Amino acid sequence: MEIDRVELSDFRNYRTLSLTPAPHLNVLAGPNAQGKTNLLEGLGVLLVGRSFRGAKAADMLGWGAASAFVGGEIRRGETVRAIPARSSCGKTDAGASVVKDAPGPARSGLAGRIWPS
Repeated sequence: MEIDRVELSDFRNYRTLSLTPAPHLNVLAGPNAQGKTNLLEGLGVLLVGRSFRGAKAADMLGWGAASAFVGGEIRRGETVRAIPARSSCGKTDAGASVVKDAPGPARSGLAGRIWPS
């Protein structure tokens, strides 16, 4: 399985990001606090529906953002499956965090559900 594209909007320190990784090896390099781990966290949310950091939905919002979106495309062979911007985490007027899913595959074990073994 390959990740063809990842889209982030108001996710952590990314206002917007559209990334098309190379088919084989990708290296994330840069100074501290520039978003390398945040990109990996976004990929985790895209593929398995949760943060590997154990972060709450409200913790993944960009600074001052009311909601954050994660989406992309994954490929297996010649078949490409879109995972729409399906996760929106935000805050209510009372300050409570909420997570909303647009129609699409289940959040848990998403990659395995798209192409079961």
